[in-house]
Amino acid sequence: MGRVYRKPKDVEKFLIREFVHGMLGYTVSRPNWCESPDAILTLHKGRTRTRVAIEHTSYHSDAEAGKCSPQTPIADFWKRVQISLARRIGQRKHLAEIGGRVRLNTKRFTGQPSSRAQETLARQCAKELVDFLECHSIPESEFVRYPPPYTRSKVAVFSEYPTLRMLVSSMTLHRIPGAIMFPRCSWMCDSISTGCIGLNVNSIRAAIRKKNTKAKKYNWGSATDKWLLIVAQGSTLAEHTGASEDHKWVDAELSALCQASPFGRIYFWEYPRSWYKSLKPNRPIVTKTP
Repeated sequence: MGRVYRKPKDVEKFLIREFVHGMLGYTVSRPNWCESPDAILTLHKGRTRTRVAIEHTSYHSDAEAGKCSPQTPIADFWKRVQISLARRIGQRKHLAEIGGRVRLNTKRFTGQPSSRAQETLARQCAKELVDFLECHSIPESEFVRYPPPYTRSKVAVFSEYPTLRMLVSSMTLHRIPGAIMFPRCSWMCDSISTGCIGLNVNSIRAAIRKKNTKAKKYNWGSATDKWLLIVAQGSTLAEHTGASEDHKWVDAELSALCQASPFGRIYFWEYPRSWYKSLKPNRPIVTKTP
């Protein structure tokens, strides 16, 4: 896993730059990172230069209209855990070759805790994960599950770790010594990596409809062109669409929404698989090969 960004705006900056440069081949200058729209950039390609405003939004296959994906609060929490784990494991080189997969108790994430409370809980979770590693020997090249398979109660396993007992349903640890050293933040959360992958056109229509309405109040500044970028960034399984297939995009209502949109261009980008679809103007899917 690559860098874990601390702020949502940093993620947004990375995605916008990566798309316009890595996928479309533009050179970026004079970036103005703002809100409503999210960025105003000068894009260069050959001798052409255009001042473009870009509004970014995320794709979730399981999101209902007007609501966030159920996996979003869990993903936000786990990102905070990863940041704390990176720092703690970075100070303990003997733990760097241990990787883990954690399944969280999703019932604990139904509310909307404050950012400060979530940060405190994430740090405590990371601390107890490291303490657990220090007190348990992980055999080389083996996968060890806690609690062990066919054991219903986790009280005994996590008896000295109250935060893990509250939040963690199970975790699997493995150590690969010597040649392979796990990169920082390589710990995975199974609660956001299992589920349904697929293209949900309803979610895309809802995102475009919402942005079309909000765009009327945006400050477009010096931009001469307006873009909407919808990104399936892959942080959770709900942020994937699967294979790139043009026939899945044949939808009359979606086409009408795009044509009536104040955005001059509308793109959908599947970041993990490196393909994008231009919805306005309507163009075939483009896959970027490494």
